[in-house]
Amino acid sequence: MLTDEIETAARYRLHAKELRICAADKEARDIQQPLLKLADDYEHLADELEAIACRNLNDRFWRETD
Repeated sequence: MLTDEIETAARYRLHAKELRICAADKEARDIQQPLLKLADDYEHLADELEAIACRNLNDRFWRETD
């Protein structure tokens, strides 16, 4: 069972990958750095969402074992 946070993180990582592909385009040199920054931001958000999902799953586990 995937959580909403994990699914959203996966979508954010896909967006980051797409932005990096766009940044690699030789025609996009003038916007390369902003695209790479956005990609990094998406990766950071994905990391945070995965951490939230882990904490939520951990909390749920401990509530169920009490």
